[in-house]
Amino acid sequence: MSNRGANAEGTTGFPDDELLHEQEFIDGLYARVDVLRGDTEASVGDALAQGNTPMQARLERDVLVAERSGLLAALNAVDGSLCFGRIDLTSGVSHHIGRIGVRADDTEHTPILIDWRAPVARPFYLATGHTPMDLRRRRHITTDGRRVTDLHDEILDLGDHERTGHEDPTGDAVLLAALN
Repeated sequence: MSNRGANAEGTTGFPDDELLHEQEFIDGLYARVDVLRGDTEASVGDALAQGNTPMQARLERDVLVAERSGLLAALNAVDGSLCFGRIDLTSGVSHHIGRIGVRADDTEHTPILIDWRAPVARPFYLATGHTPMDLRRRRHITTDGRRVTDLHDEILDLGDHERTGHEDPTGDAVLLAALN
């Protein structure tokens, strides 16, 4: 585990630009979740405002309200603890991992946050130095509400130039904190 430093280090031991990069990502992620929450609330409100309608339309409305209410509950439940990690693959691709999946508002609906239960997130939990599962780095992101407070990296590629062999001995603290 590594809290690598550079010239301009923050209190975490990471360069300020690393913290800033993750904070900007988290800010954008919450902005997207806030838009999704607003759209979902409006959708539920519109559906509930429908007047006298035929039985089929009421059934469809009730299904929509139930589905949207579930989404709204999920969006509200993650406020303050949305994203907790990032994986960097040896191919150069990176994925942020969180409590729910979030997609961008583009034509492809690009995933910007991977649900921790998704198959692509498995290496975040299962990769080791012995079996890196194509991971170069596993980053744990600690937040306090919507503010990034700490970063912990594990370099899993034994040949990586960033790996010093003297990684942070408090690495188990991330696991223990997650269990509490």
